[in-house]
Amino acid sequence: MITHSNTTPHINSDTDIFNNLPVAIWIEDASMLYRELQRISQSYNGTIQQFLERNPHEIPRLIDTIRIIDINDYAVTLYKANHKQQLIKGIRNFFIKESFHDFTKMLVSLCAGNTEYTYTSSKITVTGYKIITQITVKIPEEARYNWAKMIVTETDISQFIKREVALKIQTEKAQTDNDNKDKILSIIAHDLKNPFNTILGFSELLLTKFNSFTQEQVNEFLQYIHESAHHSYHLLANLLNWSKMQQSGANKNLQLFHLEPLVTNISQLIHTSCVSKNISIHQRIAKDIEVYADINMLAFVIRNVLTNAIKFSYKNSDIFIHASLVNKEVILEITDEGVGMDNDTQLQLFDPEKITSRKGTANECGTGIGLMLSKEFIEKQNGSLELESEIGKGTKVTIRIPCEKKQYL
Repeated sequence: MITHSNTTPHINSDTDIFNNLPVAIWIEDASMLYRELQRISQSYNGTIQQFLERNPHEIPRLIDTIRIIDINDYAVTLYKANHKQQLIKGIRNFFIKESFHDFTKMLVSLCAGNTEYTYTSSKITVTGYKIITQITVKIPEEARYNWAKMIVTETDISQFIKREVALKIQTEKAQTDNDNKDKILSIIAHDLKNPFNTILGFSELLLTKFNSFTQEQVNEFLQYIHESAHHSYHLLANLLNWSKMQQSGANKNLQLFHLEPLVTNISQLIHTSCVSKNISIHQRIAKDIEVYADINMLAFVIRNVLTNAIKFSYKNSDIFIHASLVNKEVILEITDEGVGMDNDTQLQLFDPEKITSRKGTANECGTGIGLMLSKEFIEKQNGSLELESEIGKGTKVTIRIPCEKKQYL
């Protein structure tokens, strides 16, 4: 049965306010709808809500029983109509799929005896533009037993909803970024412990018991200290570059330069790491190949890729560096014969939420952020970084770099 509450809304019927309010106002006659719902209530073995839920095809027919008596000028503006008659023909013309569900919930509330109901719904304008509105339906006291008069006010909240959604996305992104930062900092802090423990341990031995060691042992300890210091520096350099990227993005200084001297210099800098594993680097880069890039960013990328190649290579293996010029870009390939990785691990390398620290073949530590940073740095220069890998067969990293000036963002 349709019940009635004692709520009596206050309705201002002043003509000037009706026409000048920046709110769409619809005056409707829903008496036929009321009678139809009464008939359903008396004949259907169940509630109005159950009937509407089980017979959704009836909703459009019920909507069509509502007669629009008048609308204000703002309603015409809101629905982008040329004149009132375009709207008075019927409200169902402006419904979309989700509108029917919202309307059904409103009907159920009114049938329960409420004389006022506010809800949010999507509609479509005369021109086909989707809007989101907040709708309040009021039944005046004199019409509460027949619904001969309904006053519907409608406010466009489309921009508010868009801003709310955008704010939610930004908030979620900020939270994700903060979580990722915490995770990466935690990984770096953990991975810095080992090299510092090595430095502290061996330096303490040399300070307290220097004379009890042979020259060969001293040299060995110094080698450990040097490698640990180098590794710590590499970790901190990655952290610094990552921090710059997070704060404001690293500035790039693009210039044209030869690639071969840069790669040769980097290979010499990491030579010590190669010697400890007896790894040979085979470099094949034509001396006349030039790239248009930021030399410091590119050096960072190549150094990270080569360091990873050494880290995950077995002793007595080879690393190959090859560069070629294809379609106005330089393709630099760095291939190792190391442990390789499966597809899931490859995907995790570039996902800050899944990034993890992996130990090398000689238990070398690493944060895992090097390749992720390298990819970001290369993409900032209109380049790309991709990798191919297979467990037990090594990894090939392909870096594409422009070789001439382009329009950079």
